[in-house]
Formats: sequence, structure tokens, C-alpha cells
Amino acid sequence: MNKTVGIYVHIPFCLRKCFYCDFCSTAADAQTQTAYVDALCQEIDEAAPCARLVDTLFIGGGTPSILPPRAIESVLNALSRKYSFAEGCEVTIEANPATVTEEKAAAYRTLGITRVSIGAQSLCDRELSALGRLHTARDVYECVEIFRRTGHHNLNLDLMYGIPFQTLASFRQTLAAVEALAPEHFSAYALILEEGTALFAQRDKLLFPRADEERAMYDEACSFAARTGYRHYEISNYAKAGFESRHNLRYWKKEDYLAFGLAAHATFDSVRYAHTEKLSEYLAGARAPRACEFLSEQEEDCERVMLGLRTADGIPEALLLKVAGEEKSSFLARCEKEGYFSKKEGRLFLTEDGMYVSNAILCELLPSSFS
Repeated sequence: MNKTVGIYVHIPFCLRKCFYCDFCSTAADAQTQTAYVDALCQEIDEAAPCARLVDTLFIGGGTPSILPPRAIESVLNALSRKYSFAEGCEVTIEANPATVTEEKAAAYRTLGITRVSIGAQSLCDRELSALGRLHTARDVYECVEIFRRTGHHNLNLDLMYGIPFQTLASFRQTLAAVEALAPEHFSAYALILEEGTALFAQRDKLLFPRADEERAMYDEACSFAARTGYRHYEISNYAKAGFESRHNLRYWKKEDYLAFGLAAHATFDSVRYAHTEKLSEYLAGARAPRACEFLSEQEEDCERVMLGLRTADGIPEALLLKVAGEEKSSFLARCEKEGYFSKKEGRLFLTEDGMYVSNAILCELLPSSFS
């Protein structure tokens, strides 16, 4: 059976950088955006060929929906000239409610985009303001309505918890809105204060949920998902049956993917590649990805453990013992007794309690270089 490959494309532009964001993204004028799309298409045209069929494509950012439909079409046409796409390929685009229009949504459908990931983050206006989002809760409702009217039937809503001023009651309000909007998929990520962001600089002046309140929000997301028919298939992701993100599963299963665009990273045949993070360099022609890491067998195994345990499918117990060593078997037994692990047919799975403390568990199990 021939291997397939995924593709990630990075669009680094936003209307404004959100207060929590440390991704490679920036505001830029229309001329710069056009120059970037031209450079991106040239990078794709000049890339080395790949005989594998592409079965997932993810256009992320930044805010890809900031671009006009013709720019997205140019990128898709460049990819189609270079690669063969499998029938039923999952094609995802990220969208910010502040930039979505009926025209864009209809064009995405025409262009063959099959999945839209909407950056909602919260359905409470005070929390959105604290995050520096430029949309309101009402905009999220209208965004979903636009995509439904234009024939999109695979929507994700990205949410966050641990937001300044957020309470368990307000998070329940957000989840109630999710239930009303009925996306096929939702994500719920714990806010991480990244050094260098505006929110990090204001961390002592804002009221954040306590650790126990944040844990209660995670538990609420899990119980909400179980009650409303979503499967908790990865630490931060929940899907209706058959609507798991195939592209993101590729990352968690350590399957190969190519990447194009500023700061984009790829992994192919145990080699990790990276692009420049400097927009001026990229536009000036420094677009070819550089091999930045060659993974040893031990590194590959450690990553399989680290990523595989994020998912509801778990990992083979033998793989974990190979990486951690037999001396960790007593620690595993204790974790299982305390309800963090479960076993079935030679595989280990983190429970929902285990997923919440997975970082601490992995720090104990993996070599220090991976903790």
C-alpha cells in the first residue's frame, strides 16, 4: 500500500496580532499580502516532486481568511500543478469571524475546501476583548450561519479556557453556544501565557482563573462532549463520529507532511525541515526549506510516545516500555491504579484525568531531552 502525505500551508497575516499569540503572524497591507502569495506559489512550483498522493491539506495561519478568494485559488492551483490529490482529500482552511464574508465562504466551497476551522476562542465578549480578538460573540454566530448557508458541512470551532475574567459559568455559556451552533468538531485549548506576548506582559494586572477553576473547565468540556455526542479523541479535540481532523491526526500519528510558507515546518522520512521566519528574507527569495533535524530511532520512538498518548487510540505498551525502560513499570502501575492510564489488548491509553496531567506523566517517563 502506497504511503500518502499531508501538506501544510502557512498564511502569516492577521488584521491585528491577538494578545496571547506567539505564532508567526503579522498585520500587512494588500501589496505585501499579494507579494507573499506570489512568493508562496513560486516556492510550490520550485519544490522537489513527491510521488505520494496528498490526502490532507491544511491552510493555516495567521488568518488565511484575510486573503481574497482569488489568492487562495492561486495557492490551490499551484499545489494542483505540483501534486496529485487523493479522492476525498480533506482540505481545511482557518477562518477568523472578523474576516468572513458570504463571497469568501461560497468561494471556498467552489474551490474544493471541505473543512473550515473557525477561531471563536470564546462566546463571551469580555473574554474576547481580553484576548485581543477583533470579533464579537455575535460575529461567531453569523460566521457559522454564513458557512452553513453556503453549503459547508464540516466546521470546527476553536475555543480556549483559562482566559482572563473567565469563570466556570461563562465557560458553560460558551459551551451552550457550541451546542446551539452544532459544529461537527470543536477544540478546547488551555491558554498558555507565552513570554513576549501582550498578555504575558499584563499577566499581573489581569484576573485569571485559578488552577482548580481551569481544571473544572476541562472537566466541563469533557462532560459536555460526552453528553452531546462528541468523542474526546485527542487531549484538546472533540468530534462527531467521522469528523476527526485527519490532518491533525497525521501529526499525532507521526505521519509525513510537507509544508510551504513563512516559518512552516515539515517532517518527511525522519527529517524535519524549517522555513525562515523573516518575511523580508522569504519575499527576497530565501524560500527553500532547510533540513534542521535528523531524527534517530530513539527520537522517533520518544515522539511516537509523546504524540500518540495525546490521542484516544493510545500507544503499544511495548513501545512505552522500550522508551521508558522496565524500571518505569512500577510508575505505570501506580498511574493505572490512580486512574490515569487504562490498558486494552496490549495498548496503553491516557484517561481523561490522565490527559489533563499528561505533561507531568511524560516528564517522568521520557528522557530529560523530551520532557
